[in-house]
Amino acid sequence: MNEGPIEIIFAGDRKMVKGVFLCLLTVAHYTKKAVNVHFLTMTVRTKKFKGDAVTEEDLAFLKNYFGHGEYPMTFEAVDVGP
Repeated sequence: MNEGPIEIIFAGDRKMVKGVFLCLLTVAHYTKKAVNVHFLTMTVRTKKFKGDAVTEEDLAFLKNYFGHGEYPMTFEAVDVGP
């Protein structure tokens, strides 16, 4: 069995951060392993959609909340935009 950390990938813009927070509350409650969280994100501007990439402030908030304790989480945002 793999003893390494759990890897979770989310893809989207800043609007998803609140939902990700709720998801990670559950992960933190039921998981007894370290967790690495990755965001694939980008800023998008079209006539029908406007979305901003996940920011360093968003990551700092999540790190502050989930980055401590016996099973800490790490966070990384990868900008996949042009």
